[in-house]
Amino acid sequence: MSEVSALAASGEWEDLLGRTSSPEIFRSWPWISSWWGIFGADGTRRPLVIAIRQGKTLVGLAPFLLRERRGPAGLPIRRLEFLGTGEDECDEICSDYLDIYAATGWEDQVARAVWQVLLDEQPRWDEAVFRNVLDGSILSRLVQPMARDSGRGARRWTSGERFWVDLSGGDFNAYVEGLSKKKKKRIFYYRRRLEKEGGFVEKRVEKREEIGFFLEEIARLSTLRRGQQGKASAWQSEKFRAFHADVAPRLWDLGWLDLRLWMKEGRAVAALYNFLYDGTIYYYQSGFDTDAFGNVSPGLVTISHVIEWGFSNQQRRYDFMVGNEGSYKEDYACLTETAVDLVFHNQTVRGLVLHSAASVRGVLADWRAQAAARAQPPSSEESGPRATPEPEVDPAAS
Repeated sequence: MSEVSALAASGEWEDLLGRTSSPEIFRSWPWISSWWGIFGADGTRRPLVIAIRQGKTLVGLAPFLLRERRGPAGLPIRRLEFLGTGEDECDEICSDYLDIYAATGWEDQVARAVWQVLLDEQPRWDEAVFRNVLDGSILSRLVQPMARDSGRGARRWTSGERFWVDLSGGDFNAYVEGLSKKKKKRIFYYRRRLEKEGGFVEKRVEKREEIGFFLEEIARLSTLRRGQQGKASAWQSEKFRAFHADVAPRLWDLGWLDLRLWMKEGRAVAALYNFLYDGTIYYYQSGFDTDAFGNVSPGLVTISHVIEWGFSNQQRRYDFMVGNEGSYKEDYACLTETAVDLVFHNQTVRGLVLHSAASVRGVLADWRAQAAARAQPPSSEESGPRATPEPEVDPAAS
């Protein structure tokens, strides 16, 4: 990572991110480098970071890595991924919205240059896998069609939706008026109920030395809540905890953290782990002792409180991150943007094997779907029809 670190040390990484049309905290150097410090240390991953310059000016960056996995019949497969992704599910830190970085106005040129490097580097990778990429991203909108047209077996499918509340206009009261009648009534009823009971105090972390205590409490509360649901908490992962112990103080120093605890009788009963970046509040993690709240929803109370704070503090959006259809996030009058998973199979021998296996699975899935449809009784209703100069490229692999 020495050459990549040089980009960060010079300030070019963050400078370029600030010149893109959609900066996200998960693309920032503190996030990416903390991830590498935890997950890159095992030696199974090698960075393949492509720097695109116009003269001496950095106009594009593709923060990729290569790692080996086992494919069909134990075949070793060389996978291309984004830095910040690919960890085991139990360790997953959810680096959503990753993409190729391009200075505004340079998107097309950067996409072409990155794809050309990947063609030049063909012997080094068999498949490329990118998770939870926004549908409007450079990778999805520009690179994926290039991969498809070049015969790289490009496949895509919807992985979920980005749910977010627009905080850029109006105020909290106007926002609440746009919620369902039931949701609006519950917000104010729960607030009055807690005020009447008393004893609940919100504590926003104000000192760097309090971060460790907050992380311990959210780990405890998340594990408690998930355990009640019969599920595991990400905080039970040693690597997940190590990552946040490293990244949280770094984000704090940049003013990118919003950590909140709700206390009752001197004990934490709720915790919200939020990020603040470029006018966005990211709702990243939470934990609750539901017994302490009785029949009051701690999530609704605490989340609505932070949304209200966001309106009052001129934030642009409250971001719930990627979720699926039917998620509780739909109840917060969210706007949505589709997220997709992308897979490219390269024209190496192993890449062609993977593409053939995926094609067979696709045929079988279609056959099963058709068989299930034929087994259904006929419907009485008829169905209608379905409706700039070229930049210089510097692949920095260390």
